[in-house]
Amino acid sequence: MPAVSRAFTCSIIALAAGAMAAVAPAWAQVEPSAPAVWPKILTRGLFSANGEFVKSDTPNRPADALVHVALDVLDLGAVRIPFDFTFAAAFNNRRYPVFVDYSYLIGPAVRLGGIDVTAFLHHTSRHVHDVVRPEPVSWNQVGLSASGTVVSGRLGLRWAASTTWYPPYARRYVDYSWDVAGAVRAIYTISPRSAYYAGGVVRVLRCMPEIAGRDGALGTRIETGMNLAFGFGRVDVFAGFDRRIDPATFSRTVQNYYVAGVRFMIARGGGAWSFIVPLREGRPLQ
Repeated sequence: MPAVSRAFTCSIIALAAGAMAAVAPAWAQVEPSAPAVWPKILTRGLFSANGEFVKSDTPNRPADALVHVALDVLDLGAVRIPFDFTFAAAFNNRRYPVFVDYSYLIGPAVRLGGIDVTAFLHHTSRHVHDVVRPEPVSWNQVGLSASGTVVSGRLGLRWAASTTWYPPYARRYVDYSWDVAGAVRAIYTISPRSAYYAGGVVRVLRCMPEIAGRDGALGTRIETGMNLAFGFGRVDVFAGFDRRIDPATFSRTVQNYYVAGVRFMIARGGGAWSFIVPLREGRPLQ
């Protein structure tokens, strides 16, 4: 991996680890009651990191890793401003990244009854460790998402839906036009420290056929496992099936994957959540 890629990867991991080390002790405590302050800063947050082993027809890609940080930067009561950052890498048999990509999102969110509605701008950039390009593969999305939670006894259900548009003037080397997606995560609590869960994502992507000769693609993910408490966070131990759209940097195909892995999560102010991320296969609700 070139020095630039190594430095970029190390800086992102160090930034995420430093941020969580600074705020984790506070998140582990029960916040004392205090008079309401308007506006509020950093009222909710989520840090998650997961690694998964991958089994597919591609023999040189055995593992993936992902780091996700989501924050409510500003809370104005009925309106809040969330920010989201994701760093992902796919590794080969020599433990080098096949590619790395990062994405960030910002946009206003409104709570309507028990439903969170978010309008967002989302950017993704993808880099190959051994290929130098003056302009990386990248795209921007403008979209709208909604999510909610339903709890009945020991059973909890999270759901989310999103739709996005890819402006033609704000993308490079991709043929994406728009997509719609839906996701659900059901969790059954066994005890305060353990629970069973299962969930899935379905995404329908439409493309511009004049670019690559395809009309669209269907991506899905099904995942199930155990959710366990540890210290001031929780961990998912999971297995599942992924049908990923364009899994490699320059591919325009759909690839099937069987996955198994571990996901660590630390959350503050409302539990683990990731509803502001445009839904896609490979990244389930948390």
